[in-house]
Amino acid sequence: TEYSDMLRLFRIKTRMCLDRIMAESKFRPFILPVDRADAPDYYDVVQTPMDLDLVCAKLDRHDYHSVDEIKEDIEQIVVNAEIYHPRNDPLRHVARAKAMQDEAYLLLDETFPRRFLKRLRELSLLFPDHDQYLREQRDRRRRPLVERQRRLYYQRHADRNANVRARATTTTNDDDDDDDD
Repeated sequence: TEYSDMLRLFRIKTRMCLDRIMAESKFRPFILPVDRADAPDYYDVVQTPMDLDLVCAKLDRHDYHSVDEIKEDIEQIVVNAEIYHPRNDPLRHVARAKAMQDEAYLLLDETFPRRFLKRLRELSLLFPDHDQYLREQRDRRRRPLVERQRRLYYQRHADRNANVRARATTTTNDDDDDDDD
């Protein structure tokens, strides 16, 4: 369907944007979750942890249906940096997070024309349960295959059992024939 094709294109192009951002060394602190060894109290202070790797995982799980949803999670990375790091942070985490946010927004805005985003939004309203629909379609396509495999499995075992019985009967008859002599 048109919506499936648009979502696929959306995920591919978004992933390319995220890969470009993650390739920059200045944004490395935001790629992976914060390590407790580096910041033992981080998860006590920050209630909604977010990182670029998690954004990619959510993208791969088809959790995003619009650029705005991705921008919200990127915004969460900035908010977390502002919450956790003091204003006089020597590593300038907040400034780096905001630079990462600016670059991500710029890349996403350049990548997706307004018409594309508008149509994607319209279709997402028409198909709110699209991912569920795709799972059902996949299961519906797989069901005959699974049933066919199951029938073949039972047929093979039935044939094998019949061959074993036939050999056993033949062997028994051969033994009976030997007794007659």
